[in-house]
Amino acid sequence: MNLQNSRKRYLIALVIIIITALLTYWFAMPRIWEYLYPKHFQEEVYSIAEDHELDPYLLFAIIKVESKFDEKAISNQGAMGLMQLMPTTGAWAAQNVTYNSFEHDDLFDPKTNIELGSWYLDYLLSEFDQDLVVTLAAYNAGQGNVRQWMEMNIWDGSYEELDNVPYNETKHYVKNVLRDYERYREIYEESYAGE
Repeated sequence: MNLQNSRKRYLIALVIIIITALLTYWFAMPRIWEYLYPKHFQEEVYSIAEDHELDPYLLFAIIKVESKFDEKAISNQGAMGLMQLMPTTGAWAAQNVTYNSFEHDDLFDPKTNIELGSWYLDYLLSEFDQDLVVTLAAYNAGQGNVRQWMEMNIWDGSYEELDNVPYNETKHYVKNVLRDYERYREIYEESYAGE
């Protein structure tokens, strides 16, 4: 009788643990995903995305991959700020966005960086016929490099042939941004309609 009672208690405890784990997962998982995929600078991102007719979740994904939301980030190559713009690209974008004055340190200002990075992303999307894979490769490696790879038949511009891209950083960058973009949409898209 004792053995039978012990088994019953064990099974009841096991069921309680499983139910508790499932409830914890059910209620805590959204918070965990939101922690892993934050929406820092969301006021700027939503506003600027709307101005440029870009998906805000794409901008969040790019910022997450580029700088992990560190507005003071500087890459080894000298790219600056949230969207990791090179100073020359930032200055060129600033001319096209008609900024009255532009200093390289302006790239550390979140709103300025997101504005110029979004303009540049929009420009690249136009240059590459709205092809997101090619655009992201160009954002990372430069449009000249991407055009050369495609003209020389090194890369056909498809996601499936991304491993043919000569730069490992660019291969990983495109894959990571697309993965994070998909995650942002899965986590937040329903709530965006109401924001």
